[in-house]
Amino acid sequence: MKLFSWGANSHGQLGQGSISEACCLPTEISASCMDPASIVSIVGGGGHSLVLDRSGNVFAAGWNNKGQLGLEGDDVTSFQSVQSLHGYRVNQLACGWDSSSALTSNGSLLVWGSNAYSQLGLSKQKLKSTKSPQRIPVARVKQASLGLRHLVIVSEAGKVYASGAGNKGQLGIVDSSGRPLSESQNITQVPFLDDIVGISCGQHHNIALSKSGKIFVWGDNRFGQLGLDPAIHPVVYTPHELQISLPEIKGLPSALFAGWTHSVVLTDNEELINWGRNSYGQLGCDSQERVATWDPSILRMDEKLRQVAVGSEHNVVLTEKRDILSWGWNEHGNCGTGAQENVLKPSIVRMESTKRATMIGTGACHCFVVLDTN
Repeated sequence: MKLFSWGANSHGQLGQGSISEACCLPTEISASCMDPASIVSIVGGGGHSLVLDRSGNVFAAGWNNKGQLGLEGDDVTSFQSVQSLHGYRVNQLACGWDSSSALTSNGSLLVWGSNAYSQLGLSKQKLKSTKSPQRIPVARVKQASLGLRHLVIVSEAGKVYASGAGNKGQLGIVDSSGRPLSESQNITQVPFLDDIVGISCGQHHNIALSKSGKIFVWGDNRFGQLGLDPAIHPVVYTPHELQISLPEIKGLPSALFAGWTHSVVLTDNEELINWGRNSYGQLGCDSQERVATWDPSILRMDEKLRQVAVGSEHNVVLTEKRDILSWGWNEHGNCGTGAQENVLKPSIVRMESTKRATMIGTGACHCFVVLDTN
C-alpha cells in the first residue's frame, strides 16, 4: 500500500516533508511512523491533517499554531505519531478549522486545538487553546463534528449537543425571547432532536440524520446550504426537518457530508444528492443546469460509489471500480487534476495506472488516497 496527497500545503498538511501553496497532482508520502495498509481514516482541517490506523493510533501533520496537531512545536511537514493520545484506543477523528477531536472506543470524546470560541466545549476564559487532549464531559458519545467555530456531538442515546459560536444559528439553540444563542461556552443540548445517528458540520451550518432516515438542518443558509430557499429562510435558528421530494431517488439517506457552504447526502442505493453553493462547481454541474441550487438534486454518476469525502468547497469520491473522481474548488490543486482551474464536473484523478485506490480523505482544501500496490 502507498499513501498519496495533493492540494494546499502551506503548512505542510500534505505530510510530504515540504511546504508549498499548491500540489496539483497526487504525490507519494513517505511516512516511516505509519503503515498505509493499516489506515482506516484520514481527515483534515484548515491546514492540518490527522490519520487513524486500525490499532487506534493517531498521526498528525501540518498547521500547529493552536496545538491542533496534539504535538509540541510549530508546523509539522511530515506525519508524526500523536504521543498525547497514547493509552487511548481511538476509533473516530474530526477536524475543525484549527481544532481537533478523537472519539475513543469507550465513548469518551477528547478535544484539542483552538478554543477561542469555546468550540472545544470548554470555557474560553479558562482555556484559549491546548495541545493536550481534554475530555468532554458527555458520556457515551457516538459521533462528533467540528465546523469553523463550533462543535456538535451525538450521544449513543441519539441526543445532540453543541458548543462554540452561534451567531449564524449553527448551535440550533435560542433563548427565551427566540433569539439565537450567540455563543455557548459549555456543551448544551440541542432541542427537538431525538434518535439522531449522524451529524456533519459545515462552516456555519449543520445537517443531521435520524434513525428513521429523516434529515434535519439548521444554521446559516445564505447559499442555500440547508436545502431551503435562502430568500425565504436566510437563517434557520433551530433544527428543521428537510423534505427531499425527488421521485427518482430509490434509496434512503445513509451518510451525509457538509462542505463549507454546500451539503451532500449519499443514499443506501449509492445515489448522491447535493445542494447549496455552486460558485466553484462544488455541486458538480453547470450553474445554468441548476438555477435554484438550494433545491436538493441528484448528481448522476456513471459508477457506483464506495466512499465520499467532502472538503470546504470541493468533493472526492471513490467508485466501485476503484477510480477517484473530484470536482469543485481547485485553486490549490485541491482536485488533483494537474491544473488550478475549478472543476465543474466529476473528473478522474489520474493515479499510477497499475494501482487501485482503497480509501480517500479530505481536509478543507487538500486530499489523500491510499493505493493498493499489489
